[in-house]
Order: sequence, then C-alpha cells, then structure tokens
Amino acid sequence: MRKTLAEIEKDIKDLTISEKELLVDELLLDIDQTPRAEVDRLRHELIKRRYADVIEGRVQGVDGDAVVERIRTKLNEKN
Repeated sequence: MRKTLAEIEKDIKDLTISEKELLVDELLLDIDQTPRAEVDRLRHELIKRRYADVIEGRVQGVDGDAVVERIRTKLNEKN
C-alpha cells in the first residue's frame, strides 16, 4: 500500500539533516531525469574549476567562521 503525502511528510520530519539533504538530492535527480553519472561529472568539473580559481589566485577564499557569522546576522535581521 502506498503512503499518503501526510505520512511521507511525517517520516521526513524524523530524518536527520544529512538524510534530508540526501533525499532532496535524490528527488531533484528524479525530477530532472539527468543521469546521476552526468550530475557527478558536472559537479566534479565545477569543483576542479573552483579549486583552480583559488589556487591560481583568481578568487580568494573566505574564512568559514566569517561566512557562518554573516549568515547568522542576515537571518537575525529578518526576524
């Protein structure tokens, strides 16, 4: 028997953040219909390109703690 949408939503609320991220990834892949191998290839190309940008000085890295603080500040401004 198929689960109702309400049952699925309840199950999703019990997932960890990591599990939810994986679920979203799977759902988007399912909707997009792009083969996983192609998505993985494109992600790998993007990562290589961004890494090269940092190594070759075209962009500058940002401290992770600073990024988190900026996000917190912006979220607090909205509340």
